[in-house]
Amino acid sequence: SGTIAIAEALPVMTGPNASGTEIRGETAMDVVVGPDVTLDGGGLGFEGLVIGISTSNCVIRGLRVTGFTSGIVIRGGNLFPPGNNTIGGHALNERNIATGNTDGVLLVGDQQATLVINTHSVQNPGNGLRIGNLATSLFVGDAGAFGYNVFSQNDQNGILIEGSGNDAIQAFVIQDNLIGLDRDGLGPSPN
Repeated sequence: SGTIAIAEALPVMTGPNASGTEIRGETAMDVVVGPDVTLDGGGLGFEGLVIGISTSNCVIRGLRVTGFTSGIVIRGGNLFPPGNNTIGGHALNERNIATGNTDGVLLVGDQQATLVINTHSVQNPGNGLRIGNLATSLFVGDAGAFGYNVFSQNDQNGILIEGSGNDAIQAFVIQDNLIGLDRDGLGPSPN
């Protein structure tokens, strides 16, 4: 447990050699404060954890990510889309918290079966979740245990969906999420 201060941009997980990478911080999580392991970018102006083109079957879970331009990023490409990547997990200690980033989570470009679950993107100066141009095949939330995401107390939008015309977003599902509510879904916590 503890905080890992990140002084320079982390390498992008990209290409077949990075496929299957798992970045996991699960511990006996405090159910009130969340993950015990924090990655802190210190507001130095770079992205946090980035999964790039041609990278599949990666997992990011059990972390608090703060102080980046975008805390968790999956960046796809038309010819070599990443696939079957998962942010979060169904167990309580697999929750991610993205807070204090410009955008908590950024998904952009062609992707195959990206799943975002049990991720709390809160108190970011920008958006909780930003889905950029050409994003495809996204699943944000599901009906399983802890499958919902929380997008609350962000200065701009809980979820921002960009793209139109040839840059339109296609084939995505957003379901069973708490947007503008507290993590228990019992009270307002607006964006």
